[in-house]
Amino acid sequence: MTIVLVSDGMLEREACRHLANAFQQHGRPCLTVGPAADAELRLDPQLLPGHPALEQASAIGLFLQDPADIRSFLSNYRTLCHHLGRQPAAVFSGPLVPLVGDALIADLSQRLGCDLLMVSGDQQLKQLEALSFNWPESLARPTPIATGFWFPSNAPTQPVAQPMLLALIQETIPTHIGAREQLMRQLNRWAWDQPHWTVMLQ
Repeated sequence: MTIVLVSDGMLEREACRHLANAFQQHGRPCLTVGPAADAELRLDPQLLPGHPALEQASAIGLFLQDPADIRSFLSNYRTLCHHLGRQPAAVFSGPLVPLVGDALIADLSQRLGCDLLMVSGDQQLKQLEALSFNWPESLARPTPIATGFWFPSNAPTQPVAQPMLLALIQETIPTHIGAREQLMRQLNRWAWDQPHWTVMLQ
């Protein structure tokens, strides 16, 4: 039986790659699925519910850019399993970055059909517990777990020794006449006065 990890974006694909490596180190076979060229099965996630790859799936990890797509996938997959008389595999999902408050609730509310919800830490578990207070008896409650951070906390390369100033220039800010030009002149002066700095305008 295989754990199928489904992604459709760059961040999601990288998360699935990390997760697949972790599962494989523990002897669990994985299959990565997505539209990217480096996926083991190159396929649009919304076409996956009817694919034979899911017939041997022990679990499905859904990591899609738009959490609303998860609900669509779950509905299609479980309906198809019901018509085929097949037991659907357990589905797990969760946000890839730590969320709190309304952002966490909005994200997880799109994933409530999953069997397992993955969150970053204890704070998110507490907020999820508050969300599930007075949970309706008719709706299966997903099991939550804290997984920690998805991505390495250390930078992959050493920081560049040369300091940099990045100025994000906007059309309408500052608002008073001449202020934008004055800011540009000041940045230009800094660039000339500090040749060891890199000054970027964007």
